[in-house]
Amino acid sequence: SDLYNIGNNIQPIFLSLYGNFSIEDQQITSDLKEIITSQRTFFNDFDFSSYTISLIEGNHPTSAGGTNLFNSFTAFFPQKISRNDYYLLCAHEHLHNWFWRKIKHKNNTLDYWFTEGFTEFYSRVIALRSKGINKNTFINEVNKILQEYYLSPANQEPKLIIGKDFSNNSDIKKLPYYRGFVFALYLNNLIQKENMQHSLDSVIYDLFKMTTKQNFSSSLFRTIARKYV
Repeated sequence: SDLYNIGNNIQPIFLSLYGNFSIEDQQITSDLKEIITSQRTFFNDFDFSSYTISLIEGNHPTSAGGTNLFNSFTAFFPQKISRNDYYLLCAHEHLHNWFWRKIKHKNNTLDYWFTEGFTEFYSRVIALRSKGINKNTFINEVNKILQEYYLSPANQEPKLIIGKDFSNNSDIKKLPYYRGFVFALYLNNLIQKENMQHSLDSVIYDLFKMTTKQNFSSSLFRTIARKYV
């Protein structure tokens, strides 16, 4: 395995690469720096004394995934993963530092529309803004998620079924990712239609401030969102 510090001596960001990837180490370190910098800048939150990332070569040609841990995340993906797919996977896992941890959450599966769906949305939005992905890639990602949601055999299932079958049904497991993404896309456009000076960002910033004192809930989100629409 290869070890790097892609941060600095005061706020180190330790990166471990285990396995062989078609993407060069230099490209990976550059992409991760961009992801971390752009997301911390979005939240204006640089309160990380240190951070650790572990990327592992998976043993399945199409399987990829990851998990966010305290001040760290790990991800696995196949050797020949596309640059956009690996970039967005890492962006998603790193963004959970806020859409899960710092925007405090009680691990309620019924709120996964926010912790997973909004993470899907903003991992792509922030990447577009930082030029981590280009406009065509962003449009393709939006269309792909809309298509997958529309074609999902579970797309008409009620919200309560997610809490019941999230862990044992792959179609149900994807629902909060799709629904949260589509809701974020819709709400962002609705807010901008009302007042171009605001966007979904305004809701997220307010929520980030408030959840330092209280846990996230759908009712809290609704209260904040109503200020802008």
